[in-house]
Amino acid sequence: KLTSRNADFDRFARALAAAAAAAESNAEPDDRTQAADIDALSESAQRGLRLFIGRGNCRLCHSGPNFSDGEFHNILVPPLGGGLPRDRGRYDAADRLRHNPFSAAGPFSDDPESTRARLSQLLERRAEQWGQFKTPSLRNVARTAPYMHEGQYATLREVFEHYSSLKDAVQFGHHQEQLLVPLNLSDEEMGDLEAFLNALTDEAIEERWRNPPVAP
Repeated sequence: KLTSRNADFDRFARALAAAAAAAESNAEPDDRTQAADIDALSESAQRGLRLFIGRGNCRLCHSGPNFSDGEFHNILVPPLGGGLPRDRGRYDAADRLRHNPFSAAGPFSDDPESTRARLSQLLERRAEQWGQFKTPSLRNVARTAPYMHEGQYATLREVFEHYSSLKDAVQFGHHQEQLLVPLNLSDEEMGDLEAFLNALTDEAIEERWRNPPVAP
């Protein structure tokens, strides 16, 4: 049933999509690096890139032009504030997506017969989805703090420290990433990684898109 409230949400979603499409991004240093111009990166960022695709194995999940494999993973991040995890991630989200009226197959979809719509209806809740969250893009990551699905880490350095030691990792009997091992990163290596991730920032993005609007 189409109510005025639902229609408002639909219009808002379309306006948000249009605004996102208007925020065009230009070439970042790493875009030039992928075009074989390695000198576009500083020496520190170059070392960070080698660590990113080498010993760090970051590329296994953060791959492609958007630095995301588009998949879901449980990387053992502790919940914000400590204690037991309250957000079960994809395990709960799969059901919510299937019944969401704004999904690709929902009543507000522009193409409810699309492949994406059909696939969304095939989603099933499975034990291995517990605690999984979608890999985010790393483009402009220096501007998107705090990090992780609950904003657990205020800085990129805190993210590196998690992967370096895994000392705060939350482990349960559910499926989790078997490739996660402590990286034992040095301070210099963390600095190099941060330099590389900073190189993924597009300085040409208009200032109005860089910060969220101030609430009235």
